[in-house]
Amino acid sequence: RGQREQRTELALRRLEEVLGQWDEWAAGLRPFPPPVTDSKDVLARVGQATWPTPPAADADRLKKMAERELSKARGSLPSGRVWP
Repeated sequence: RGQREQRTELALRRLEEVLGQWDEWAAGLRPFPPPVTDSKDVLARVGQATWPTPPAADADRLKKMAERELSKARGSLPSGRVWP
């Protein structure tokens, strides 16, 4: 698992580097954009990166908490309109 994470981090660092080169070119600080092959290579590497599974339980818990809080707020608004 450590090697996959390291490859992903290296791919992201390379992506930042290439995007920085594009920014420099767009700002007129560089005479040419980075080579297209560099951009294609970094996109391929990032596409192969493994991403962690988001913590669905935490998101579901936060959603339910927000629903509870919103249900408490239902009623009249300062404008006189009624919250659905």
